[in-house]
Amino acid sequence: MRIFTKDRFRRLFRAARRQIQTLILVLLIILLLGKGYEFLPIIFSLPIIAWVRYANNHVKYIRVCGISKNKINKVDYPSNIFKIGSIVFFIYVFCSYFLVLPAMVLWIISFFTLFLILAFSVKAVYNLLEYAKENGNQKELDYLSGLKIDFALFYQDGAKNSEHQLKMWYPYFKEFAEKNNKKFAIITYNNNYYEVFSNEYGEEVAVVRAPSLRMMGEVLEATKESLKAIFYVNNSTINSMMIGQGLNVNHIQLLHGDSDKPSSYSKVTTMFDYIFVAGQAGADRYYQHGINVNKDKFKIVGRPQIGDLKVIDKAKPVQTILFAPTWRGNSKVAEVSSLEQGEEIVKQLVSAGLRVIFRPHPYTNRDHLLDLQQQKVKALLEEDNKNRKEEDKHIFGELAEQIWGVNECTDNSDAVIGDLSSVLSDYLYSGKPILMVSSDEDKQQFVEDNPFARTAYIVENDLSNLSQTLKTLKKNDPMFEERQVLKHSYIGTDINGFFKQVSEVIK
Repeated sequence: MRIFTKDRFRRLFRAARRQIQTLILVLLIILLLGKGYEFLPIIFSLPIIAWVRYANNHVKYIRVCGISKNKINKVDYPSNIFKIGSIVFFIYVFCSYFLVLPAMVLWIISFFTLFLILAFSVKAVYNLLEYAKENGNQKELDYLSGLKIDFALFYQDGAKNSEHQLKMWYPYFKEFAEKNNKKFAIITYNNNYYEVFSNEYGEEVAVVRAPSLRMMGEVLEATKESLKAIFYVNNSTINSMMIGQGLNVNHIQLLHGDSDKPSSYSKVTTMFDYIFVAGQAGADRYYQHGINVNKDKFKIVGRPQIGDLKVIDKAKPVQTILFAPTWRGNSKVAEVSSLEQGEEIVKQLVSAGLRVIFRPHPYTNRDHLLDLQQQKVKALLEEDNKNRKEEDKHIFGELAEQIWGVNECTDNSDAVIGDLSSVLSDYLYSGKPILMVSSDEDKQQFVEDNPFARTAYIVENDLSNLSQTLKTLKKNDPMFEERQVLKHSYIGTDINGFFKQVSEVIK
């Protein structure tokens, strides 16, 4: 059954917000007309507010960190008019209905409000015209042309706080660029992510905002003499706008994790010139699901993110276990999160005498039910910590989710329990045991549908065999040797193959 989550409600609201705003304004006009003619100046101000908002939405501009610092303040000024006008208008409606004011006072307030909105609107229009006289984006485009950029990372995601998708790749592109005397840029469609990446990386690389199809084309035209490749980290629909520009560059899909989730074998990925996969299993996954991809598109690059992980050379008893559930996802087939049974899973882990590191997916709080489970798990661990020595306390919250990365959680644990997640795929490299909670009541069918499950101890969907599995792992690890054989199929034989393949596609 589909759950109507907070995140889905937000997306629905965003899709309908213009219609909702229009309906509210119409209702307010009807209400004001019913009060008397002294409200006419206020009513006349409404189309002015709407026009300024419309004009601001359609004045799009390229930004480049370091040389566009004042542009946002100038061009975004009209949005402040909309906010100020709307606030004044709603306060005025409230006062007129709930306060008894003389008609003359209402006329004065009404005309003053109209004058205020007109004054701000004239200033806004002046700023827009000034921007147009400055020849638009030419300064930014000339700057980009002079940089001689060799490759770019393109990022767009409508969801907030998803910048980790690009951040996990950035250090390795930076390392490659420094070692090979190459220059690169980050291009984003969204102003929010422009701010995020320019604040964090603006001193090291050019961060570019190109918020329309036309401006993507302008950016590519400005860099066409040197640009050889563009790398993408997710399956955003905006990617097709960049690819559709027709410039003679290589478009490469990296994704932001390797697992048996549907996003790791999406048909959308076939539009790219190359698809970087960690191991051969990443390519096989497409064919297993009936998606025909030219085999020459696949490049096996390993996982540079896990190159520094501590690797064990022999089985060892499990004392600390990492619980790393994924989120629910945006579709029925992606609803594989083990956090739905999170409270019961952690109860069994604690009962087995294990120390727990709890690291939920960053998107967990978007789903109301999973967020509740997350809070229950943390409360359970916090309560159990009261009876533990300092060095044996469970780790969760800020330390596990923000201070430590996934690699630190992996290094400080002896095993992992989770679901269809790239965290488990990367964990395979460490050589340590993996427990995977089946999202299918038929365990055998689950393994057949998700080949990576062959590397893991499968936990029944009802958790009926979890306790016994934990007892076994506290003594020995029967699958240790089998995982060593299988991991090369998922991780590749050359963990640094990434740098070699990047060099190939930007020649």
